[in-house]
Amino acid sequence: MLGLSLRAAAGELEIGASTLSGWERDLAAPTLDPRTIDRRLDAGGALGDLLWSVGTPDGLVADTLWTTVFRGESDATWIWVRPLDPSTPLEIVAEWGIATVGFPPIGGPGGAVIWTPFAMPEQPMIVRLSAPGWVDFGQGRPPTELAGVPVINSVERVRRVAYPSHALGDLTRQVATSLVTRRLANGDVLDRFPVRFRETLLRLEPQDHRPNWVEDVPGLIAPMPDVQRHAFRRLRDARGLSYRAAAERLGEVLGVRVGADTVRRFESDGSWAGRTPDLDAALDGILGAGGRLACRPVAAAAGIGTIRFPSHWLGPVWIEFNDVSRSSFVRFTWGRWWKDVHLRAPTVLTTHCLQPHLPLRVELPQDVAWRAGIGRRPGARRIDRNWVPTTPQFAAETYALALDRGAKAFDVPRDLVRTFFGR
Repeated sequence: MLGLSLRAAAGELEIGASTLSGWERDLAAPTLDPRTIDRRLDAGGALGDLLWSVGTPDGLVADTLWTTVFRGESDATWIWVRPLDPSTPLEIVAEWGIATVGFPPIGGPGGAVIWTPFAMPEQPMIVRLSAPGWVDFGQGRPPTELAGVPVINSVERVRRVAYPSHALGDLTRQVATSLVTRRLANGDVLDRFPVRFRETLLRLEPQDHRPNWVEDVPGLIAPMPDVQRHAFRRLRDARGLSYRAAAERLGEVLGVRVGADTVRRFESDGSWAGRTPDLDAALDGILGAGGRLACRPVAAAAGIGTIRFPSHWLGPVWIEFNDVSRSSFVRFTWGRWWKDVHLRAPTVLTTHCLQPHLPLRVELPQDVAWRAGIGRRPGARRIDRNWVPTTPQFAAETYALALDRGAKAFDVPRDLVRTFFGR
């Protein structure tokens, strides 16, 4: 990947060549934090995230739904998909912003790494698998070859732009109906776009207008999952993090000093958890558990109220309605997004935390009680789709951002984009 000899790479890592050789041949586990390895080799982030992901099957249970929110800007992002049963190829659908992308079946013990040359910050990425497996997420451009693991450029697998949100759907319709007009006005500009990008544009279609509510049925409220402390230790070991390295990462997230002994005691009996607020949520985050290890309520109210989740939390959140005696409408407002839901029975709704620094506002009749929390809730109804931008201007900005990232992925010249789209 980096063109370094074994001796040169070992020198950069400040370890012996025999030690590095043992890591490469899977004879010993790396003793350095993956971020440190990546930084010392100047690998751009991808190597650290790939090393971090190797042990996921040993630390987490296989699932069919995996989500994340990437932090900050990046020139590339990737997912590493591995099936539980290598003989059963997985069908994969990934939703990200206004894009829905499908991939050919992926099988084999190593699965495949699928990358894309752009990032959409503060947009949840939702990956659905046709059968249980594991999905890891990372930033930075991965190597073109990995031992036994195919590396696929997602640009070659684009399905079509689709996002059934009222505001963004209207913009999609506007683009679709104006393609002919723009082509006439700009001569052969459309023909100058790369073939795959042009095909994607021509597949833009008006989306079906769907009512922006969820009809819920009884029996969707399941008990809170009982997460055992040893689950944290198992995943930490799978990630290759020592107590000290985990404590250092926790300190960065929480903004306070965390000792290795705090992590050790938390994993054994939780006796120190109360002295470090949100330790379970922070550990879930730094270990990349996606809400599978930290699931608990953080607020409760009746009628109108606001919820502040932990400021570092970017995992799933849930809202539980136990006392729904009659049909009720609830409105959620989170930053510059809103969504209406129609409640017909007790239920739990879940979505991804987009902006942890902003509160989630819940509005519904005063006599309807609810509580909210963090983590994965069994049986919860997902409400990731149909969030509507609060203003047409924000909707246009969101669509323009996705369009700009898509054009970058296809290496479309900026002057060509400005000519055709007026941006």
